[in-house]
Parts: sequence; C-alpha cells; structure tokens
Amino acid sequence: MDAFKSKKGFSFYKGNSDKKPHLYSAGILPYQIKKIGKDKKVYFLLAKDINGYWSDFGGKCEGLDNLNIKETASREFYEESYGSVVSLDGIRTVLKNDKNFKLINSESMGGISYYMFITRLPMIAEETRDRFKTTLNYVQYINADFQYREKVDIQWISLETLLLLLKSEKNETKMGWPLRRVFKKTLFMSIRELNELKHEI
Repeated sequence: MDAFKSKKGFSFYKGNSDKKPHLYSAGILPYQIKKIGKDKKVYFLLAKDINGYWSDFGGKCEGLDNLNIKETASREFYEESYGSVVSLDGIRTVLKNDKNFKLINSESMGGISYYMFITRLPMIAEETRDRFKTTLNYVQYINADFQYREKVDIQWISLETLLLLLKSEKNETKMGWPLRRVFKKTLFMSIRELNELKHEI
C-alpha cells in the first residue's frame, strides 16, 4: 500500500489493501461536556462533507481493519479529521474500554451494517476547528487524493440543537445544518443514548 506523510505527520494511504466487498461501515460521534457560564451542556463534534451535509466521522471497512469495527471507526475518525484532533492511538485507547462509549447498530441506506460509537474523546474542544482548518489547508495545498478531502469543516453542535434538527427537515434548512441521510437514520435509533449523556453533567 502506497502512503505519504504530511508535515503534520498524518499518513495518507492510496488505495484499499484488498478487493473484498464492502462488509460494514463504522464511525465515531465525539462529544464533550462544555461549560457555558454557570451551566454545562452536551456538545457533539460533526463534520461537513463537500456536498454540504453534516454527519459523524465514519466510513467503509478496509482490509487493514481486520474486520474490527473499533479499528474501522478509529481509522475513519483519524482520516476524516486529518489526524488534527486526536491521535490514532488516543482513539484506540478510548475504545478499548467498553465503558467509554455507547454503540449504536444501524444500517446504511443500502442496508449495509453501520456501527456508530458515541464517545467522549480526549480533545481540547476550543482548539479542534482551528487545528482541522490548518491541516485541511495543507491537504488541499499538496492536492491529496480526493478520498482524503471528503470533509471541509468541523463544528460543535449542542444536544438541544441536534434534537431540533431531527424534528423537521425544515429545521435543518432554516438552521443551516443539513444532515446526511444515514447519519440522521442512526441518530433516530440513538435518541435514548443521546439523552442519557445529560446525566454525565
């Protein structure tokens, strides 16, 4: 497998490591508990794709994942955030402990299994977007393969706002947060788990 590294140390791989069919997809929906004045709220980190839709960080399994959904989710988050938010080892370490995440079993629009890990990653929330943008500029400058330029922005969104988006597509348009269909489908399946995060405050 061919690869090259950016100045940030992030590896870009060219091509899949095998020719196996798409067996499943997996991803991560990161969250943080943020203090707003005297209050604390749950916020999620979403990624915006080149078509303007927001979602978690996820994608198809690859041969190097060895059919390990945690490894697929870790790698996809690392790749789609350009390695600028949390180290790959940091993500893997968090997912080693089943108490650190809530796992949602969903499906893509084509019926392929999709596994979403809702987890609190060790990141400095206020720095995530600036670091992402800096690395994105470099990725665009070196003209990396298209598959490594899928995401063009990341932003934090509150639990309350996310639940409002799920109530109506009009809310998505009005509030400027159109959601990817598979992500929205997975969120509908995880309403209980999302609300449970309030108890961590």
